[in-house]
This record gives sequence, C-alpha cells and structure tokens, in this order.
Amino acid sequence: MDQSEQFIYTLPILKEVYSKQYFDKVRAQLNHYKTARGAVIHPFYNLVLRQDSQKGFSRVRTLEEYLQGIFSASSVRERDKSYVKGELCSFNGIQSLNMLFEIAVLGFFLTKLPDRIEFYPNTGKGRNVDLKVVLLNREVLIEVTALGDSEYHREILEELIRYKGPQKVFTGDIPKDARRIESRLLEKDQQFPSDTTNIVILSLTGSWLSLPEQLWNSTPLQNIGLIVVFDRHKMQELSKKGCNPKCAPSEEEEKTILSILGQESFVPLIY
Repeated sequence: MDQSEQFIYTLPILKEVYSKQYFDKVRAQLNHYKTARGAVIHPFYNLVLRQDSQKGFSRVRTLEEYLQGIFSASSVRERDKSYVKGELCSFNGIQSLNMLFEIAVLGFFLTKLPDRIEFYPNTGKGRNVDLKVVLLNREVLIEVTALGDSEYHREILEELIRYKGPQKVFTGDIPKDARRIESRLLEKDQQFPSDTTNIVILSLTGSWLSLPEQLWNSTPLQNIGLIVVFDRHKMQELSKKGCNPKCAPSEEEEKTILSILGQESFVPLIY
C-alpha cells in the first residue's frame, strides 16, 4: 500500500484524485475484507494497484497521461474535470469502474485521432455524450459505459472465494443480467439525437455478464446504431441487436472503429 500511495503522489492529476483520505478508506476496506463476507475494495486499487506491480504502475502512468491530454482539450470545462475526478475516486464501485473505462477509451481515441475529436459535446437535448469524432468524413457521437457485478454477484464471488468444500458452479442470473444491460442501454439511448450516427461502447466487466442473444422484448433502441461490446480485457463484438439502422455507422466506419479499439495496445484499465 505505501509504495502505491507514494507513487500516486508523484503524478500531478492523480494525486488530487487519490488523496491520503482515499488511501485511508482503502486501508479500512482491506481490513474489513479479511473478516467480512461481501466486503468491497475500491476498483482502482483492487484492479490496478493492489499487486504493487510494474504492470499496475504502467497502467497508472497511462491513466495520468490520458487525463492530462483530455483535460488540456479546449472543449473540456472545469466542471467536466471535477466530475471526472469525483467519479474516479467514488466509493460507489460501478461509478469508478465506469469512469476508468471511459478515460481509457477517450484517451486512446485522443492518441489516434487528435485533431478529429471533441470531448463532452452537447447533444441539443440538454445532455452531453462523451465524445464526438470524425470517422472518415462524418461526425459520430460516442457514449462509453461499463457494467460490473451486482451486489448479489459480489456476494456469490465472496462465497466462492472463501468456500473450501466440493466444487460449485454458478452461472449468474441471466434474465436479471439482461434487464440490467437493457436498462443501461435505454438510459444511454436518451442522450443521443435521432438524426446522427450514434455508438455505445459497453464494457461488461461483471463475472457472468454477456450481451444476451434475445435482448429486446418490446422496447427497441431509438437512437443507438451500434454497440461495441468489451469484456474486462478486450473487444468482443460489434452488435446491432435492437439498434436503429438509421443511426448506424457505415461499414467503413465500423472498420475504422474496429481498427482503433481492436488494437492490442488498447488497455481498458479495468482488469
């Protein structure tokens, strides 16, 4: 812990995000974890720093570089910076996971298309999306989001980790997982205009989460044209399940997305 804490304090932005108070809370979580079922450790520490490894420190440097690039962009306001910092250190685990993945995607796009992007553009609906990018010759709107383990799943994981008896098999709650995914996508659907090309980049970081074959029963998406699906490690598929073809990218634009986010050098920062 001390090594991780001292390393963070060498980084101009992240030392403001992950303060002494943050590390004190993580220490309390680690102590609680030793004895309590269902105890949760903050995802930034648990997934990135916990091993005090050079691999973890390399990811932290990447996060710092991405934040420096994003925060230097003319389209990023002070309130955007404050929101990002608050989400990264939030002890609501999914908020922190979501922001880690968002910064990984936005930062990587910035390195690949530095002159073709705008962060947090207003959609004209009183809301923002995460990114506007020019792919080929057309503007595309992108929203980034992540879904992790539910409280129920976390309790099951803890039980499996601590269980010493015969082998158990658990597959999750597929109908409930499908509803969680559908609810998140419908929420994001409302952020987009109906006359633009719109993409959601979705990371399913939960232990049993996957995009169901039959996702939509009665409420198809109105404004999302493509869903780019990740697991914790890498891109899994480009999906148009339930999407509106009027808002879909062209085949060449899909290939461009695939060529960027499918690269081995893209690290989601949340595993």
